[in-house]
Amino acid sequence: MVLIPFISTLSAIIRSIDFGDTSNALQKNRDEAIQLYLNNSDFIGILKNVFLMALIPAVFEELFFRGVLQKFIYSFIKKAWPTFIIVGVIFALFHGSIYEFLPIFLGSIIISWVYHYTSSMLLCILLHFLNNGIQVILASVQLIDAGEEQTQSNEILYSYGIFAGCTIITIAILYYIFKHKSALPATWSVETIK
Repeated sequence: MVLIPFISTLSAIIRSIDFGDTSNALQKNRDEAIQLYLNNSDFIGILKNVFLMALIPAVFEELFFRGVLQKFIYSFIKKAWPTFIIVGVIFALFHGSIYEFLPIFLGSIIISWVYHYTSSMLLCILLHFLNNGIQVILASVQLIDAGEEQTQSNEILYSYGIFAGCTIITIAILYYIFKHKSALPATWSVETIK
């Protein structure tokens, strides 16, 4: 969660690079689709967005990418980090954005490491949900603030508050990981046909 400000900055830098008309058109379509969901500015609308754009994707993406794909690829490679990288590339490609590829790839590697290190699918879903949920809430609040006059000092205070909250959540999660570590067993793989 501490990585959200880093990943957001990285994403902004990458968005300043022009990858051509096709990439720009794809990104514009993706951004417009996301904006359709985020236009609900009331509390119930934001909760609905968190459910549809954070919780559901976190559950199903983690079950598939960590629970199925990571295990399948690990069965053939038998090495953790190359598996994390391959799963990260596929995960980032799945999200369909050249401009968001690197931040999504890095997030996937972190969650793959957490799963490998703790064998907790629930923890991976929680991390994924927190990442998506914080982004949905921030985007919703920014849309609300765009309609109101916002002072620069309020924006800075708001950013520091989000960063502090993310830091506390991250420390709590890391504490949980190291306190309850239960690495995946050496035999963790699918049977291969010989």
